[in-house]
Amino acid sequence: MAISAPIWRRCAGSRQSMPGSLPRWRARQISRRRCSAKCWRPRARSPRSVSPAIPGPSVLLTSYRLRAGFLTTAQARPHFEAVVAKGLGDDTTLLRTFQARVAALGLEAALQQPALIPESASAAFGLGCGANGDTEDGDGVEQWLEDVAETDRNRIQALWDPILCHIYEQGLARMERFFETGKPQHSADVCSHLYSMMCNNLAIRYSNALLRYDDALLLHRKGIEASPFAEHYYGIFRCREAMVDEADENQIPDTARKPLWEKAVAAGEELWQFSSENGFGRNEPNTYIPAIAQYLHLLQRDAELPAWLERLVQWQEDEDGDAEDPAHLSDEAMRARMDLFSAMRRSYRVQSEKGSAALKPQVRKSRDWDTHYTVGNNLWKYFEAPDEAIEFYEKHLKLNPRRTEDQRIQAEDIAENLRNCRAGPCARPWWQVWK
Repeated sequence: MAISAPIWRRCAGSRQSMPGSLPRWRARQISRRRCSAKCWRPRARSPRSVSPAIPGPSVLLTSYRLRAGFLTTAQARPHFEAVVAKGLGDDTTLLRTFQARVAALGLEAALQQPALIPESASAAFGLGCGANGDTEDGDGVEQWLEDVAETDRNRIQALWDPILCHIYEQGLARMERFFETGKPQHSADVCSHLYSMMCNNLAIRYSNALLRYDDALLLHRKGIEASPFAEHYYGIFRCREAMVDEADENQIPDTARKPLWEKAVAAGEELWQFSSENGFGRNEPNTYIPAIAQYLHLLQRDAELPAWLERLVQWQEDEDGDAEDPAHLSDEAMRARMDLFSAMRRSYRVQSEKGSAALKPQVRKSRDWDTHYTVGNNLWKYFEAPDEAIEFYEKHLKLNPRRTEDQRIQAEDIAENLRNCRAGPCARPWWQVWK
């Protein structure tokens, strides 16, 4: 019996119905016999061992064995090291090599191994973020340091900071070479937003770890020119704030600190304007508006404080409020408002006292020791209310668990403040924030 459908369609798995009364399974048998290519026949697979399937070390095979549980991360280290030694430098291979080093040798010894060389700017960025633990997996140095004894943590952190900076510096150097010559060494070196993100990450490390504030500011400005986003403006403000703190510690005269305050206020204004117009997912005015208010206070620009208070309250109502109880504030919001009321007390005494009085009932219900610390300090040092400050200081000492070094230091400060409160009014002028 003839079959109307062409053989090539039947071999390709056509599901059209066959003409006449011929059963479908029989039609398939006939079509298979007539197929000269014999594509329907299954190929015989001879059994073979898994190990010689791919000659030499293979990232894919080793990764498969890791996921399947045939190898531990430490056992996989020789395979990854062999691949890296042959010149493979993508971010996945380098990151797995770094993780295998840590698993086999320990964190401190792994950081003393030869540097990993990324093959592109993208590989440098991926290695830096992954090794530091900035990815969604969260499995990197920042997380591993939490399991290290406090006595060893600073030493290991000091080893890691220059390594991470060097990783990002390699990526930036490749991209800047492309900007100068127009000829990329790798296709992944051509991305202005990647350049901006790498500038941001390296600037944060320069500022927080190495205290290279000028270099960090330069990197943030380069990133803004390439591809602006809010984290750059936030980083610029934090750099300016750190420079003010450094000047306070060194007790630099007010005349020399005034330009630092002005630049910090300008950076805060830039941050607010950019985040308001373009959005900022991690925007936290609760953490930076109180500092801006303090700088305005020191610059005797108190007339600008009500505008910043309005901005803070509006943001808290829109982004940080309780939908069921709009009047209820988070601990961060209460601390921010109390700091702002303290800065306003000289020029807006009535408004600041009413605002602080409205906060106290909510603060008393809080279980956050840092909130009681902040409110107690403001009541004693700025509102000249030592009796009320004692109440919040004592509540802080009850709540503070004193587990970490910072918590213990804070508790010691509170104990000293309590003794001073009981001795009499605060003798420190409100403007001497460095004492």
